[in-house]
Amino acid sequence: MAAPQHNVIVERIVSVLKSLNLEVATPDEARAMPQLKGRQAVAF
Repeated sequence: MAAPQHNVIVERIVSVLKSLNLEVATPDEARAMPQLKGRQAVAF
């Protein structure tokens, strides 16, 4: 069984969020959310 395409998964998630009356982030908003520290700020 092949894995679903990325866009199919995203569309399903968006559908669920909208059915729960939740706001879906734009791509730019989603990129800003993680607030990752970056490689220089971790002790690896």
